[in-house]
Amino acid sequence: MLAPLFYLSAFIALTSANPETFTVNQELDISSCILTYYQQTYSKLYTNFTEDGFVICFDGFFNPQTSQDCIVGPKPSDDQVIYTLLQPDSTYESAVQQNVATISNNMTCSVKFEIVVNGNNVAITLSSFGSETALEFSSTSEVPMNCEVKVNAGVAETLAADTVLPNAYTDISGCRISEGGIKPGATKSFSTTCTTASCSIARSLTTTGCSNQERCDGNGVCLVMNTCTVTGPTIIDIQGTYNSVGDRCVYTLVPDSWVSGFGILVEFRERRRTDVSFVDSLTLRFTNLNTNIVLKTDGEVLVNGSPQTVNSTVHNIQDIELSKDHTGVLVKMTLSGQHISVSFDGTMAQIHAEGPAGSSMGGLCGDSSSFSSAKLSSESLPGCDTQYTEPADATINCTAMTELCNILRDPSFSSYNEVLDPAPYITACSETLCKYPAMDGLRCEFMWAYARAFSLRNNTLEDWWPKAMCNPPNSICQDRFCSDHEFCGMKYSGLPGCLCRAIFASSYKESNTLANPVICTPNTTSISLVGCLLEENNINYTRLNLIDETCKGEMDQESHLVTFSFNTSNTCGALITTNKTQVNYENIIMGQNRSSSLIFRRDQFNVHFSCAHAHKAEATAVTFRIKDNSVVQQMACGEFNYTVNMKTYSDPERTQLVDLTTDVKLDQRIWMLVDTEGLDGKNVVIVLDYCWATSHLSYSSGLKHYLIYNSCANPNDTTVSVETNGEDVFSTFSFNMFQFVGCSGDIYIHCKIRLCVLEGPGACVPDCSGGARKRRSAHPSFEPDDSGFVTMAWIN
Repeated sequence: MLAPLFYLSAFIALTSANPETFTVNQELDISSCILTYYQQTYSKLYTNFTEDGFVICFDGFFNPQTSQDCIVGPKPSDDQVIYTLLQPDSTYESAVQQNVATISNNMTCSVKFEIVVNGNNVAITLSSFGSETALEFSSTSEVPMNCEVKVNAGVAETLAADTVLPNAYTDISGCRISEGGIKPGATKSFSTTCTTASCSIARSLTTTGCSNQERCDGNGVCLVMNTCTVTGPTIIDIQGTYNSVGDRCVYTLVPDSWVSGFGILVEFRERRRTDVSFVDSLTLRFTNLNTNIVLKTDGEVLVNGSPQTVNSTVHNIQDIELSKDHTGVLVKMTLSGQHISVSFDGTMAQIHAEGPAGSSMGGLCGDSSSFSSAKLSSESLPGCDTQYTEPADATINCTAMTELCNILRDPSFSSYNEVLDPAPYITACSETLCKYPAMDGLRCEFMWAYARAFSLRNNTLEDWWPKAMCNPPNSICQDRFCSDHEFCGMKYSGLPGCLCRAIFASSYKESNTLANPVICTPNTTSISLVGCLLEENNINYTRLNLIDETCKGEMDQESHLVTFSFNTSNTCGALITTNKTQVNYENIIMGQNRSSSLIFRRDQFNVHFSCAHAHKAEATAVTFRIKDNSVVQQMACGEFNYTVNMKTYSDPERTQLVDLTTDVKLDQRIWMLVDTEGLDGKNVVIVLDYCWATSHLSYSSGLKHYLIYNSCANPNDTTVSVETNGEDVFSTFSFNMFQFVGCSGDIYIHCKIRLCVLEGPGACVPDCSGGARKRRSAHPSFEPDDSGFVTMAWIN
């Protein structure tokens, strides 16, 4: 590296051909002899004396960090330079053109620098031939001396001169690329960027390099980057083509013939609907290693059928790296020069491969429409290709879902879209969510699929998740092991659980039962409840018992069936009746899950069964329907006249409005919006002081349960969450639906609204931190003439 010596700078304006001598750094005006240096024109030169040599720069005084275009000669013995501006000379012009074949124009002028190095004369001459420029480096030394030509900080050429070859010529008006300069008629390859550039005699540049689907390995090799994404029922192949699987069969994602006997199989299974399938497991087959690795939805990893302990520390099996974190399982390997990674979070699988161009990948990853050739024989999976149909889900707002999927085209993602086309991911997202409910974080899975495919191209994700209206990826069902007839999903309560697959559950739901038939033996009576149906109905089996409360159900840890049984020696409180021919034993599975002594959020549960007469195990579902899907109340407070709207939604984004036909189940989460019209949010906001439910229309009669108390969530009801209060002209909160104990009638929700004049940022936001909050009356009373009330009714 050149080490600069610092001198006072002087300015020399060249107005004649008289030689000038200088010994300090100079800024030289050459506007009378403008030079073209690798497609850039310059009217000034900057000279430096450094420890390593005499430097002539075109773009400022020499600085190792900023100087890009420089000519570096040997170091003068006395740091003295003779500089001359020369007029055209036909003899010199002919000499240059004879030595530099690419110089064809007439000479217009020259600038010459002469130095003495160890008693030898050295000269650097830059000659302008219009748009062409020639460099002559001459020396009288017997030992070769060098002159470097640097373009964009890279060495484009090195000239050497001595007594054998005292004059070295070159063309310095060639083509310019980011890696440096190329002489006219020359071609250069750059291994660090895998770029090959050619400069024509006419100074026209052509470059070749890695395509958009490739990455340079830094050693001159372009690695093909192939990414295949399987999200829910959709497949986006390595060409970016989207297709959707319609059955529950096993398909070849990557065939064994691709590289080194490695292939991937994918199995699809249904979840909440019979007509929509999801990727359920991946099988990585290494035929040369006699090894199969199965990745399951719950994060479990099986190697040749044996469960493996996999965590964030890399687990190595025959040079196959396995690891697992909160985003799912990752498998990495290198086969036949291909660097392969396979990730699976239970809903989204991605296969990424980097390697030299070679054989086509094939399978669904090679062509997502090749279902017929990629499907394994249905004989080994009877019934897997049966096509199911279901009525459209009336609760899905397809327009709203499409808008949420289209967020990938938001201008804030423009830099991402330039690298990776979002079209197939948007299509996969919108087509799936227009027929399948946006539960279990499914929309964000499509966002994550696009984000991860972008990052796999060696790109950095910056401020991604707020823009996508998603939380960072987190596999909520990891290590939650469900049975084969179950899948892990979010319950109405907002917690994950093992729910029934739609095909399995269909026969139970058609007959309105939660149980298998009663099993009668001479001495024992037993009945098994289906665990995933209990989960769906938010029934905690540990709180169920027979008539004798000490007789509990036992859950099978594999099938998740909950079995209740009694025998003739311990009847568990069974009612015994006799007639002339038989003795009948009848028992009841009962349970009631209360949130408090006043309310409950789960259905009352009673199952009558006996050996003589087996009754269906029924859970009488308690549902509510809203009386008015939007309550509008005109209000006045002092000089303020405004309108209050109270609305209810079934999703946190408030896109699914609960209307007059929507059934809301016990313990289902609902979101409330209290909005106003006619208020200026810059000066005044609203505060919900109290929100409470009663069993009668009057807000002061009947049973009463507080949701918001003293402007904060009721600490005795842990399902209540106040999202916005005292911040704007609207307030939002959510809670899980309930019913009053001993009361099967309607429920009325009331809110007391207060206006608050803003006196500073956050001045009206309630302090819900605990002890610091100002205490109010433990039993607030409301006068009949209070104006800030709004009420919504729910009909049982």
